[in-house]
Amino acid sequence: SARKPNFAGWANDIRLMRERDGRNHRDMCVLFRWACQDNFWSGNVLSPAKLRDKWTQLEINRNKQQAGVIASKPKLDLTNTDWIYGVEL
Repeated sequence: SARKPNFAGWANDIRLMRERDGRNHRDMCVLFRWACQDNFWSGNVLSPAKLRDKWTQLEINRNKQQAGVIASKPKLDLTNTDWIYGVEL
């Protein structure tokens, strides 16, 4: 069963995000909503404390997803010889 949330702690974490980190409620809600819908982050961001701790990683992943960029290595074409054109031996 899930642990009972510590609402006082949650409120404090939200206050810290506003006062120390300079975040607004809208940005917090948008990023938390995205994290809850993401297959990986939905199981890892379960509280405002974790949202605050992982903020930068979450933003990077969300921005990559929105840009359609997949976090993977580019394909390597081992048969490409374009680099040799113009080289004289």
